[in-house]
Amino acid sequence: MSDGEEQLDKLQQVELARTVPMSRWRAATVQAWLEVIMAMPMYMRACADNIKSGKVMLTLTDTDLETGLGISNSMHRRKLRLAIDDYRQAESGHGLSNAAELDHHWVAQAWLNDVGLPQYAQFFHTHLVDGRLLSTLTRADLEKQLHVSKKAHQSSLLLGIQLLHILNFNKELLQARRADCENQNFDPLVWSCQRIIKWLRDIDLTEYAGSLQNSGIHGAVMVLDPSFNTDSMATALGISASKHMVRQHLSEKMKALLATARLDAEQEVETMGRSTIRHNDRQHALRQVRPEVSSNLKSSVEVNSTSVITGCEDATPQLENSPAGDLTNV
Repeated sequence: MSDGEEQLDKLQQVELARTVPMSRWRAATVQAWLEVIMAMPMYMRACADNIKSGKVMLTLTDTDLETGLGISNSMHRRKLRLAIDDYRQAESGHGLSNAAELDHHWVAQAWLNDVGLPQYAQFFHTHLVDGRLLSTLTRADLEKQLHVSKKAHQSSLLLGIQLLHILNFNKELLQARRADCENQNFDPLVWSCQRIIKWLRDIDLTEYAGSLQNSGIHGAVMVLDPSFNTDSMATALGISASKHMVRQHLSEKMKALLATARLDAEQEVETMGRSTIRHNDRQHALRQVRPEVSSNLKSSVEVNSTSVITGCEDATPQLENSPAGDLTNV
């Protein structure tokens, strides 16, 4: 078979992997899926030697992946197990999860840039973090596996993941909502870091706006973190405590932007909590938004936006189990 014919066959196998249930795959389809869709060509040889059908793939355990396919990277194994579980659930006719549409390139490039933390792109890329794997990340994963050592950055990433959960990992919905508010100051929950910078310029704080680059401050941080307030933003922007009038101006603008947004977000979380989520959209695949977020949001509406919150790197989190608890460490 010529190179051209091999490439055509691979494309055909990839198409089969996208349209045919995994249980009906033959060995060539399994290999094309692993190489192209899962972006794991480094495991192709072991796969070709050991996995002869999709039915076999559906039965693989973590031990099988480590010993049989030689996958020593625990994040790679988790990515595969989550995908296999997703395909297993899809066998019942429900289709794959929305997170299946978010590949590791989107996560490492688009998503990290949107949450204002592009400096971690290489680590996310190395571990091939896609939508499914992203949905399961914990603070410990971020610190130990992805080298995110700053607590504030960990919290930022976890809040960004919570936003995706609220939207059921629907990328099109996220993009549509962002487009709707690109030139109007509403729905800050979905704002990217770049959109906040634009807003700061619109409210005549251009000289401070650039400080948010690589800061990890995005819309979900402002709306979902009950402790994030004027002082948090002022600290991130480098506005000194002596600039009382500038801080007052920022306070008024943030109050106008966030009061309604936090109430709306609370309703979104409550609505999602009542909705039926498929098993593979729950823990070990796509986990639902943590239940404490709703109560945290309710309390955040009552937070005085001018109260003093320190920016100490070693500050004790206010909410031990909440990713929002220490975001004032920005």
